[in-house]
Amino acid sequence: MRVWPTVQGVLRRVLGPDDPEYEDILQSALERVVQTVERATACDCPMTHWAAAVTRNVAIDALRARSRDDLQRRMIGHQRIADFTHGMFGRSPDHVASFVTGMAMKPDGTVAARFSDTVELDLEKHDLEEFSSRPYHYENQFYIAGGQYTLKLAVSSGEKYGQFEVPLVVDHYDPAKFSMSDLALSRQFYKIADPSTSLDALLLQDRTPLVTQGLQLVPSGSNSFKKSDQVAIYLEVYEPASVTSPKIGLRMRILDKKTGESRLEASVPDTASSVIPGNPVVPMGVPLPVNQLQPGTYVVELRATEASGKATNARKAEFSIE
Repeated sequence: MRVWPTVQGVLRRVLGPDDPEYEDILQSALERVVQTVERATACDCPMTHWAAAVTRNVAIDALRARSRDDLQRRMIGHQRIADFTHGMFGRSPDHVASFVTGMAMKPDGTVAARFSDTVELDLEKHDLEEFSSRPYHYENQFYIAGGQYTLKLAVSSGEKYGQFEVPLVVDHYDPAKFSMSDLALSRQFYKIADPSTSLDALLLQDRTPLVTQGLQLVPSGSNSFKKSDQVAIYLEVYEPASVTSPKIGLRMRILDKKTGESRLEASVPDTASSVIPGNPVVPMGVPLPVNQLQPGTYVVELRATEASGKATNARKAEFSIE
């Protein structure tokens, strides 16, 4: 293939020959060049120039962004490709592309876990206006050991750049201890038509969806709700492996954040319908009755109980009603 030296040269400049994924990325670049030969003909540019643009795009996508400079480098790389191909290669007036990088930092400043992602959307003009009028929901997952971290996120899109950081505490899992996860609030949930097929597809993407009793809950990016919203809380209870027939209950309290006074209390004495036989993880979905609350800021507190009288530590989440 006459473009082979071009592809190799671009990859070596962007990634370096010592990248552990170099050979895989090389194959991906060659496949992409072959798949897009017709576009090179359409833009009437030399094949070697086209191969360089395609390879640079593949390499930039594969480049792990470890700093703001890396994010800027990725953004500039994509912009050059779009300019070179006059918008024909993955770019159009209604093409939206954003680059997301996340890092979980240990107290000593070292990186415990990271991820990088490219979000690309092709929208018609009327869809673009609607898309721009509201926040875009983005979610990702990564694996990390128990401990205390600082989660840092960076997003770049075109000339825009934003960053955010928040404390992240991950409890150590003890299979012999009765415990409960943190709380995820959701205003979007739906039935899964075929749970086994849907879950398999998501697991292949290395994602673990929040599913309980045939419903998938989508975590909310904001904990500010309207009284008319339908809101649910997703949580997981972890039973010791030695317990074969668990009887788990839940206790909920909603407190006024300013005064600490209880505004609502409820309990679920038995959650047997959520128990999966043979699985120590019990996923649950609990309604959050925002329609019974006045506008203000609240703290919902949940704890799990079992028949022996044991109870988990309380898990809390802050939310507000408009």
